[in-house]
Amino acid sequence: GVTADGDIGIVSVFELETAMAFYHFTAIKTDINVIEVGLGGRLDATNIITPLISVITPISLDHVAVLGDTIGKIAGEKAGIIKPGVPVVASPQVPDAIAVIRATAESNKSELTESHSAVAIISSTDHGFDGIELELGVGDRSLQTRLHLLGTHQVDNTRTAVAVLQQLSNGGVPIDFGAIGEGISAVKWPARNQLVSRHPNPVFVDGAHNGASAHALRKTIEQLFPERRGVVLILGTVRGHDPSAVARELASLKPRIIVTESRHPKSLTGIELAEALSECKITTTSRTTSTQLALEQAHVLAGDGDVILATGSLFVAAEIIEIEHGIEPELYPDIKTPPHNLLSSTVRQN
Repeated sequence: GVTADGDIGIVSVFELETAMAFYHFTAIKTDINVIEVGLGGRLDATNIITPLISVITPISLDHVAVLGDTIGKIAGEKAGIIKPGVPVVASPQVPDAIAVIRATAESNKSELTESHSAVAIISSTDHGFDGIELELGVGDRSLQTRLHLLGTHQVDNTRTAVAVLQQLSNGGVPIDFGAIGEGISAVKWPARNQLVSRHPNPVFVDGAHNGASAHALRKTIEQLFPERRGVVLILGTVRGHDPSAVARELASLKPRIIVTESRHPKSLTGIELAEALSECKITTTSRTTSTQLALEQAHVLAGDGDVILATGSLFVAAEIIEIEHGIEPELYPDIKTPPHNLLSSTVRQN
């Protein structure tokens, strides 16, 4: 086994999978790899590499028990991926975060590109559920594309991606500028601000799992469903995240909340989630033991003009998509499937 020598401690699943991935990329001789940090950055298993470029997306409070309880502390962990002399691209950040990133880049003599300065929005046309037409300014050139990902925050993500590609091109990586627009227009991202079905009520899912992502989700719902009558919220989270932060950000939608749990082994149970929200004075309408039951309950509660919103984790979002689209779930012997015939008899109407 991997711990047989007794000199490296216990190897986590993520560490083992990271090593397997790096070995695979080497074996098949990939041209370029996008490596995403698992948690934080400085001490993450992926941080053994020296990349062509480092990218830091928006920093918010998350995993505070591990990364620290302030934006500055978390930024310090995230900025740990910055390597001496390696260029860095940063998405728009709150002041405490960008201050740490700038200082770390300077100390490592790494060129820092801030995406919102490097990639300008020349024009944009919002087509609702059909996406956003964009004309972006990159240096002395303009890039026209259509972004099908929903939510204004995805425009920021697009600008970051374009800034990264421009920096890679500057560094000698051959990139066809025209292909960037084609690539952006082809991007699909399941379970991220996805309209799963329209009738009898719209079912919308997203993997928001912290306050910042829930804030972006709320803005998207307000933008896409301005005529909504109400919101039925299916909420399920995994351990290590603060479910109350998500619920508080969505509170202005005045949702009726159905708490649930996914098949994931780290999922909070419906009982645990309901108790966590109750401690924060957040009222839940019902408690279920599976996403199947939660969706059934949501359809019962939803009236004309209501939106059904499922969020809290990608696992919950994915299971709702499976159910609505009739996709056979990917099950493994060691994952316990929640019984689909159990539903809390306690239902409180708001």
